[in-house]
Amino acid sequence: MGQRWISLSGEVSSFTAANSIFPDDHLAIVTLTILDATGASGQIAGRIAALLFSGTDKATDAATAQARL
Repeated sequence: MGQRWISLSGEVSSFTAANSIFPDDHLAIVTLTILDATGASGQIAGRIAALLFSGTDKATDAATAQARL
C-alpha cells in the first residue's frame, strides 16, 4: 500500500480485535470478531485498507475522500 500505518491487535475470551491507524491519511480501521485465536480481524482490516487505498475510478476516489472526512 505504501502508507505509513500503526497497528494493534489482541484477543480475549473468544473475541479478537484489530486497530489499524493511517495517520497521514487521517484514517483508522477497527475490526472486532467473535472468533477465538484467529487472525481474522487483522485479515479483514487489511482487506478493507486495500480497498480504501486502491482508488480505481473517480467515483471510488470521491467516495473514499468523503469517507475520510
